[in-house]
Amino acid sequence: MASGRRINHKLNVHLHKKFLPRIGVDSHLPLVYRYSPHRYQGLNSLHVEVKQFVENLKIFLFHMSTKTQFAQILKANIQSLQLCIGSNSHIFHLSYEKYGFLVPPSWITHLWEMSFSYQIQINGNYEKTHSSRIGDKALMEMIIESDIFSKQEIININDCHLYLQVQCLSDITNGYGTHINYCAQQNIKDPDRISKYQWPLQKSPPKKAWIAWDRALSQVWSKNESFILHDPLGRYISDPPHSTPWRYHLSTNTLYYKISSLSYNIYQKIDYHTCLRTKKYVLTSSTFLLPPNTISAIVNK
Repeated sequence: MASGRRINHKLNVHLHKKFLPRIGVDSHLPLVYRYSPHRYQGLNSLHVEVKQFVENLKIFLFHMSTKTQFAQILKANIQSLQLCIGSNSHIFHLSYEKYGFLVPPSWITHLWEMSFSYQIQINGNYEKTHSSRIGDKALMEMIIESDIFSKQEIININDCHLYLQVQCLSDITNGYGTHINYCAQQNIKDPDRISKYQWPLQKSPPKKAWIAWDRALSQVWSKNESFILHDPLGRYISDPPHSTPWRYHLSTNTLYYKISSLSYNIYQKIDYHTCLRTKKYVLTSSTFLLPPNTISAIVNK
């Protein structure tokens, strides 16, 4: 039971302990008679928890349909919770039992807990995290669905996902979508991935957390210690939620790496006589001008 629910329970107990005898009713009256409406021969007495939930729900639904400052705060909090639990799904459609322990108590999480408890589904649109490739999935959803980790291990893995600022499988795979990338294997942030999300602060997790993370890499997100994905990711279906300093110029087959606001390193393709799927590039020069029609690129180092 969450702290908010414990407080409400204590309020209910103390309130009715004083109130019921004053109206000539036994203070040990069963709860079903205490809270049932008059038409069912009940007292229709105040249920603090239900009353609080209903009023909070009214406030939430009203402001989420407006552009008030409070509405912006609510949306920002929901987006932050989305990152905290590592899911791309609508937060009020998720099981609080499975995901609630990953987030600290707050006004929003209490509303989520109560709506889940009373089986009330809250709908509505807000800016959620999303997958950017065919076959892409949220990392923490895969962890929880695997059902092979303890609650503490899930918390540890979640801390690593927050520290590395990776939300989906595509964030920890190579450009081909076939293997776990080097940075995820080495437990380091990818310097070439600059996330567009406002991530919550997370200090570097302890060694035991990285042990759980490494297990997830080889047992859930890939086949084994060769780090080959069970099912390779497909093409991009939307822009990835991060920027990269790499740009590719198709007509000249040239890579550009941004090293400052006005400077780029130029990488030219190495020619091979044999046919290789992987193209090799080497640093040749630098420039202050980026040619037109370059596109974002993912480079496997």
